[in-house]
Amino acid sequence: RRRMETIIPPTPKNTAFLSKTAAARTRFAGYGARMEDEYFTTPNGPTLVTNWPREIAEVEARTMKLRASAPPHDEAVLRRYPRARVIQ
Repeated sequence: RRRMETIIPPTPKNTAFLSKTAAARTRFAGYGARMEDEYFTTPNGPTLVTNWPREIAEVEARTMKLRASAPPHDEAVLRRYPRARVIQ
């Protein structure tokens, strides 16, 4: 698996982003989320109808809230997929 630092070009903007997100990327390594915006077409133009968090702190807060309400891990499933790891 390739690390983000090896994929994106080393521009000043990307370097600043990598620096700003280093702690979060380390903390949530191996965890993925796909967030897609949805728009409705209205007479006044497209209207955004999704409310996904945009800032790192907002994404982390929502992740922790969802994780706290998740059912307990099934040990049998974890043994079947040993590469999966639980992030504390």
